[in-house]
Amino acid sequence: HWESKDALFVDARAKVEYDQGHIPGAVPMPLGEFDMYYEKYKTKIKAAKFLITYCHGVGCKLSDKVAQKLYNSASDKTVPGKGHKNTGAFFGGWPQWQQHNMPVEVSTEPKDR
Repeated sequence: HWESKDALFVDARAKVEYDQGHIPGAVPMPLGEFDMYYEKYKTKIKAAKFLITYCHGVGCKLSDKVAQKLYNSASDKTVPGKGHKNTGAFFGGWPQWQQHNMPVEVSTEPKDR
């Protein structure tokens, strides 16, 4: 999805980790600050064909939780969300991205690629 540019990657790690390195074009969406970052990147999120969350990889649940908040509807009583049905999680996360020598961006704000 990254190579075909048809997905927006959503970094569920802490903002300081995002700033130190992330998937190029990804937006930060730390779980604890989900609502603030969702509002900031809402237009970009709504325009995306696919949303792919990621975090620290195997054993980390942050990307799953952010994906659930993006996917679920607002009326869901367990985890109310935003209703984006085009959402999935990258199981291998940031460690697997780096292991495969994929491009890395270091910045405080996402750039269009």
